[in-house]
Amino acid sequence: MSQLPVISGRQRVKALERIGFVVKRQHGSHIILCRDDPFTHVFWL
Repeated sequence: MSQLPVISGRQRVKALERIGFVVKRQHGSHIILCRDDPFTHVFWL
C-alpha cells in the first residue's frame, strides 16, 4: 500500500477551500475551517 504524499499546512488549507471549506478563525498555528453543506468543522494544528 502506498503512502500519502507529504504536503504543507498551507497546501492542506487550499485543498480544503477548494471543496467548500472557509477559515473560520485562527489562533497561532491552530486553524478552524468550516462549511455549511453538509455542516462540518475541521480543527487543524
